[in-house]
Amino acid sequence: MKTLRLPLPAITAVACILCANVLVACPYSIRDSAFIGRGSRVPFRLVFLSSSGTPGNDKLGEAVKTASAAWLRDSNVVARVVELDGPEKDEVPNELQARYSDNSLLPTAILISPAGETLELGQLDISDKPLDAIMAVMEPVVESSLRRGLQERLVRHWCVIVFVPGTDEKRNAAALAGIETAAKAIVGKKTELNKSITTAPHILVLDPAKPGERIVLWSLGLTPAEGEKERPVRTLALAGRGETRGPTLEGENVSSEKMSELLEMLGRSCSCTTSPLWLIGKAIPLTWSDEIRSMATLQLGFDPLDPEVLRSIKGEKKKPRELGGFEEFELGYSEIAIEPLPVTKDAPAGEGSDGPEADAITAAGKTGEAREESRPAGSTEGSPATVLLIALGAMLTVVLATGFAILRKGRGS
Repeated sequence: MKTLRLPLPAITAVACILCANVLVACPYSIRDSAFIGRGSRVPFRLVFLSSSGTPGNDKLGEAVKTASAAWLRDSNVVARVVELDGPEKDEVPNELQARYSDNSLLPTAILISPAGETLELGQLDISDKPLDAIMAVMEPVVESSLRRGLQERLVRHWCVIVFVPGTDEKRNAAALAGIETAAKAIVGKKTELNKSITTAPHILVLDPAKPGERIVLWSLGLTPAEGEKERPVRTLALAGRGETRGPTLEGENVSSEKMSELLEMLGRSCSCTTSPLWLIGKAIPLTWSDEIRSMATLQLGFDPLDPEVLRSIKGEKKKPRELGGFEEFELGYSEIAIEPLPVTKDAPAGEGSDGPEADAITAAGKTGEAREESRPAGSTEGSPATVLLIALGAMLTVVLATGFAILRKGRGS
């Protein structure tokens, strides 16, 4: 009887290749994805509504261009003049066209979010010093006390937790204590990519009563309802270039357990082991400098604006429906219609372009803190990648054992 010789080295090689593919197929975490590409997949639009008959309209375009170069060059905001009696009027919703059909209300500034939501910033007086008037509108769009230094914190820390107190002081204290517990507990845990988390999230308290932060509140969907007497406590996680990851927790869901789940989910592999909904978030208007980009590259271990990295992260074009909690985020792997983010070159500010792809960040110094990502802990089921890896290992073991048994039997014959 001939001895059956199984190609064990070949089987081993194939199994190793399959296992390696599992490990490298998703090279970035959910947290990483918020650094890659633009701070939001589509920029905010700062629109200055005017008309050909508006006093000072002839100077408005140049003033917007000059102010944009000063304030918006390194941001996820682009500015544009739209004349409501011109061909570009359809760039704004019909509702706004109707509301500002009266020329006496012009010029006025409107901020439009990536999702198409609008925030009216008020009428401008450009009769005397148009550039000063435009500057006064642009500055608070990308600058505020809360956002000052935020870019550096987003790089150095695992994430930034935005805490919005409610009207119940007792509940606020309990919720904040739970968040602090979860933030401390995440340090030292491993991400799905087997990296350690070395720094706790930074906690920012955002007072909804502060008028200076109304643009941040609006961009995150946290603006208090008019006449609201009771308001629940709310919290969310910001990562990367000021983009949310995961759901906004509210009321009783603001607990150490839920916050721990959210912080751990940020360490999941971004493209094949969790719901794509985790890669779609709201963004805040924010600047991102070359200095912060260099700092992020040092901490992450890769350049988040490298074209090859950009092509590896894809964004959903359609606006997702509002999501209520973890139930809708824990959908597991699914496929959606996606296209690679475009890699654009620098364009003149205020010309309707997205601006330079390398946007601005703050700060300096080597920290070695925020380059690590987190692995979901506290789950006994394991991630799909881990399960697949274990299954491949088990299959390889069975094949080797079977081959060895047949080989011995053949030799015995």
